[in-house]
Amino acid sequence: FGAMEWSPDGKSLALLDGADRHDADSARLYIIDPQTSAMQRLLPDADWDFAHIAWMNPNRIAYIADESVWTSFNRIERDGSGRQTIVAKGGPILTALSLSADGQSAAFIAQSPAHPAEVYFMRHGDAAPRRAENFPYLSVSDSSSAAKRFGF
Repeated sequence: FGAMEWSPDGKSLALLDGADRHDADSARLYIIDPQTSAMQRLLPDADWDFAHIAWMNPNRIAYIADESVWTSFNRIERDGSGRQTIVAKGGPILTALSLSADGQSAAFIAQSPAHPAEVYFMRHGDAAPRRAENFPYLSVSDSSSAAKRFGF
């Protein structure tokens, strides 16, 4: 088993697991109904892996997909319909995902050949995630006490 997340309404559990009991890679997305124990695999023919999941609302799941050496940020409905790519592959490699309570903002850990892992952020409607250093209130200035304490 991999990551699992309850839907905000508590009616479904999203679970990352293998394709079958012989598959050790937790890269397939399942929705489980806790009342009936029914389990549905979403997008069984996908040629990429589900890597990270988070519920946007009671009916929609956001996820990071591993697509060969790239990643993408996507969403899908609880019933498996309506897959939409929010951030296409080809940018920074997304390695973690967290959504705000209202599902309208996302935070990522991401990296690229130009920099090590850093925090990225985007809001609904943004074209792409931005590195946290682009937010002045998160930057550490040379004159700050934190910069002096940690030797920046």
